[in-house]
Amino acid sequence: MRNEQTECKKFAARLIEAMLENGQQSQRKSATGVTTLKLKDVAKVTNEMARRYTLGQAWPDNEKMPKIARWLGVREAWLRYGEGEKYPQDESKKQQVALPGSNGDNSFVTVEEPEIYLNPFHITLLQDCMAHVVETRDLSGFEFSDRIAAKAAAVLFNHCVKYKTKPNEIPEEVRDAVLSTAAGSEG
Repeated sequence: MRNEQTECKKFAARLIEAMLENGQQSQRKSATGVTTLKLKDVAKVTNEMARRYTLGQAWPDNEKMPKIARWLGVREAWLRYGEGEKYPQDESKKQQVALPGSNGDNSFVTVEEPEIYLNPFHITLLQDCMAHVVETRDLSGFEFSDRIAAKAAAVLFNHCVKYKTKPNEIPEEVRDAVLSTAAGSEG
C-alpha cells in the first residue's frame, strides 16, 4: 500500500525534474526552482494548485495527469508513480524534427535512436538554432545548403543544451566556427 503523502512528494520531484528539462525554470527565487504559469494553464487549475503540485502537497486528478504528462513529453505512469521508462518508446526509435529552410519550406531531420528524448522544449530550441543558422548564413555570406545548415543547427543545439544557453547567446566566435566548418563541408 502506498503512503499518499510520500507518493505526493515523489510525484512532485518527478514533476519538477520534467519541468526543468522542458525549460520551466523560474526567473525569480522559488522554493522549487520552476515556474508554475504554464503548468497552471495545461492542467486548468489555479496558480495556487499548480504550486501545491510542485511542492508535493496535492495530486492531480485522473483528468489532469495525462494532460501534464503529454505537455512534458513523459509517460503518465512514470510521472504518476515513477514506474517504467520516463519517455514514451516509439517502435521505430526515430524522431523527425521540422527545421525551417531558407526558402520557407521545412527541412526534416530524422534523429535515429537519440541519446536524449527530444521533448517539446528541445524541439523548439533545435528549430530556433536552425532559424539562427539560416539567418546568420544569409547575413554573413556563407554559402551552404539547408541540409548542411541543419547539421550546423544540430551542433549549435548541442552547445545550447550543454551550456544551458539560447542560440542568440552563443559567442560569435563559436557560431562563426560552426558556420565556417559547415560551409567547408559542402561539396
